[in-house]
Amino acid sequence: RVLLVKQGTLCFVQYAENGTTHVLQAGVHLGASFGVSAKTFDVKENHMSFGTVSFVRVRPGYVGIGADNGKPVLLLPGQHLFHEATFELVEFADINENRISSGPLHLIRVPPATLGLATLNKKPIILDTGVHFLHSPGFEWQGTVSVNANYVSNGPISIIRVQPGYVGFATCSKRAVLLGVGLHFINDPSFEYVGNRALTDGNFLQNGAISLVRVAPSTLGLGSIQRKPVVLDAGLHLIFEPSLEYIGPASVNDDIIQVGPVSIIRVPPGMVALSTLNGSPTLLDVGVHFINDVALQMADPPFRRIDEPLISLGPMNIITVPRGKIVPVIVDGEGHFLLEGRHFISHPRISIKRAQCLTDEYVFAGTRHRIVVPNGKLGLALERGEPVVYETGSVHLVHSTLFEYRGAADVTQQLVSHASLKIVTVKDGQVGITYNNGVLELLQTGRHTIEVATHVLAGFVSTGQQTLRISEVTGMSLDNVELTFDAAICVRVIDAQKAVVMLTCGRSDADIVGEIQANIQERAKLDLSTIIGKNRLNKKHEATTTTPLPKKAVADEDDYEHLSEPSASDIGGGFRTAIHDNFMIQFKQEMREECGVEVINMAIEDVKIVDSDLAKALASAAVANSALERQTIDAEIVQVRAGAESKVAQINAEGQAAAMRIMARAEADRIETISKTLEQACEPVQRQEVIRTSGGALTSASTVLLAQDMGGLATLLGGAQGAALAPAVAARR
Repeated sequence: RVLLVKQGTLCFVQYAENGTTHVLQAGVHLGASFGVSAKTFDVKENHMSFGTVSFVRVRPGYVGIGADNGKPVLLLPGQHLFHEATFELVEFADINENRISSGPLHLIRVPPATLGLATLNKKPIILDTGVHFLHSPGFEWQGTVSVNANYVSNGPISIIRVQPGYVGFATCSKRAVLLGVGLHFINDPSFEYVGNRALTDGNFLQNGAISLVRVAPSTLGLGSIQRKPVVLDAGLHLIFEPSLEYIGPASVNDDIIQVGPVSIIRVPPGMVALSTLNGSPTLLDVGVHFINDVALQMADPPFRRIDEPLISLGPMNIITVPRGKIVPVIVDGEGHFLLEGRHFISHPRISIKRAQCLTDEYVFAGTRHRIVVPNGKLGLALERGEPVVYETGSVHLVHSTLFEYRGAADVTQQLVSHASLKIVTVKDGQVGITYNNGVLELLQTGRHTIEVATHVLAGFVSTGQQTLRISEVTGMSLDNVELTFDAAICVRVIDAQKAVVMLTCGRSDADIVGEIQANIQERAKLDLSTIIGKNRLNKKHEATTTTPLPKKAVADEDDYEHLSEPSASDIGGGFRTAIHDNFMIQFKQEMREECGVEVINMAIEDVKIVDSDLAKALASAAVANSALERQTIDAEIVQVRAGAESKVAQINAEGQAAAMRIMARAEADRIETISKTLEQACEPVQRQEVIRTSGGALTSASTVLLAQDMGGLATLLGGAQGAALAPAVAARR
């Protein structure tokens, strides 16, 4: 049999006679056998197997894993030829893999900076960095860990790394163990690792009975051992005591540090600490106090400013009175005044009032009284029921059980009434009216002190001018017209005693000034009603004041009407003048002689007619009169406007005529100049000017010229000269 093996292939041939297998390379092969089985493989294949021959190519970077007659085989990089039917290739493994195993054969690669953990016959082993070849069926691989790991454990073997700034916590046979900085190799099955704790994680680290306490600078560590207080200074403390109870740190600047019965109290400058020791009040001054007594109790609040007005602790009181203040206190029922300074009073029966200024008007403490009368005031008090007056600006201390201060009154008040005492001030332009046991007495300008209880002040009467309004004076005129108006009178009291006697009723609760004014108003209203009934109502009433019309300078050439102002003789006295004159004659004399009141003047406001129909009729007449006057004024305005318009039209016409004369003169001059110029010009120029003038005439207006031919058109356009053009045009045609 002829076998052809191609280039780049291998042919595996098995002969039937003996079952042997041969490998044939590229070429032509002659096989002498009754039976041949063949299989061709590409020479690049990694595994070629046929019959009893196996060809394995392990490429670089790989390891072949197989079995030869049941035994594990590791094939290194290269070409391997096996002539055994029992060979079996399992797989190709990357040589960079950390673990390559084939039965009891193990190829372990431990990368740099790692440790390999495994057991050999159940015994822990640790493999260092590198490649390890192990041939043992009892090998068990657990993996790799970083050499920088803080804790590596493999059975009873423990590798613990404690980094700087850390401490390791663990137990060995249930006993606490602290591991310092470094690498620890421990082979003990009873070892239990708890963990690493940073020394900066906290001020208190505890592992069973071992405690590590860090007390920062400017702090104190507070704790207890077997219930006894412990104070730790700044620093690092290693305590091996299972009964330690750490409470925590406290700043050395804290005002109060307490741990059990021990108290450290710091009193800052300017402060005082309040406390009780066995129930007794205790004051702690500025500084640091160390007290080991369970009976010590701090007050709430524990610290008070030393300059506070009042510091109280049980029966003990510290009263600070600042400058310009006074504090009234009552001790055992007796009053006292505390002046500027610090006062220590320890008494269970004490009452402290609020601080007041030394300038306060009235301060009292029990039966003690202090009065400061302000400037411009009078102090009013009662001593045993008798009125007492203190002058302005004075200071008084009174110790009496029957003393009562009523306050201060303004010294400028016209009447200061205090019990039976009265101080009356009569100003200029006034007269004081008093009744002494019922007898009228007048007080002149000045200050008067009235001490008799039956001598009372009734009021003050002004001797100056006063204006009194008289509202709604109603009356019937002599011509039976009912009128109403308001008026005002100006009066002055010249005899106060006569005015009080004649115009008041003498009641004790009456307002003398108001009563005098009311009586004067009523009497004036009555007299005005009487005077109205004796006078007639005029048809026209002028205003109480007249304002002359302004004069306007008018040019002589303007045709304006000159209106003259009304003369003084046209303004008559009228109804109001008659009422005013009669009132001032009758009422003035009556009030002066009988009541001691001088009437200076009287004025009447607008008079109103009560009858509405009559008022409407008079209003209609006034409206008609106003309409007539308006028509007269309108007619005068029309007359003046017509004269002005005629003058304007005349001026316009004269202007237009002058303009036409000037334009005509200019046109004549123009025609004359053109005619003289054409006479001196040649014939073509004359014809051209004629045609241009005709064209201008045609464009300035709608003009139609009808001619027989061009010669006739030339005759029309050129007149006599155009007639000469016609033969020439006809000859050309």
